[in-house]
Amino acid sequence: MKQLSFIWDLDGTLLDTYTAIVNTLSALAEQVGAAEPREDIHRKVILDSVHGYLHALSEKTGISVNDLDKMGDAIDAEFDNRIPPIPHTKETLAFLQERNGQHFVVTHRGESAYSMLKEQGLFPYFKEIITAADGFPRKPAPDAVNFLIEKYDLDRAHTYYVGDRIIDMECAKNAGIKGILYLPKDSYCERNGSEAFAVEDLLEIADSMEKAAAL
Repeated sequence: MKQLSFIWDLDGTLLDTYTAIVNTLSALAEQVGAAEPREDIHRKVILDSVHGYLHALSEKTGISVNDLDKMGDAIDAEFDNRIPPIPHTKETLAFLQERNGQHFVVTHRGESAYSMLKEQGLFPYFKEIITAADGFPRKPAPDAVNFLIEKYDLDRAHTYYVGDRIIDMECAKNAGIKGILYLPKDSYCERNGSEAFAVEDLLEIADSMEKAAAL
């Protein structure tokens, strides 16, 4: 049985964090006098990133990204933001693991990634979790993915990066592995050909692996 490796994005792929993210950014934008519709904030985060949104907000307001980040953290602490998993996350991880799949995480989120995964009972599924605290260049740079591939001697032909944005697919391509685009019906993202395939439900990943006779 082939050893398959799955490297996962966190926000919007394993955990449904976008409601909490948009809550915080919407309040932040209003606080600094740059309020805009929540739908616009959500779209910008999906098509770019939280980091990119903060840079744009910095240019608009003259407030440094570092200060905006700190203000956002303070606002975030005021919300009761319960972060649920994406539907069928645990079932997909377990199914793939039972069939000789191994899991990793590469995320732009900081060390809160650990506690969030533990809260949802997902932490034990992952051999290693790389966060912003590890200091790798941001995606689509492939450095963090390449680090995992080299450390664990992963077979690039049977390694997949799973994410919900184009930068995830570009990261996979830059690392010489296949990208699986998680594309739920309410996503603002669209296929651009950089992905190996796209799924609306994470369980479709298991189906696709079986159909390809990879498991």
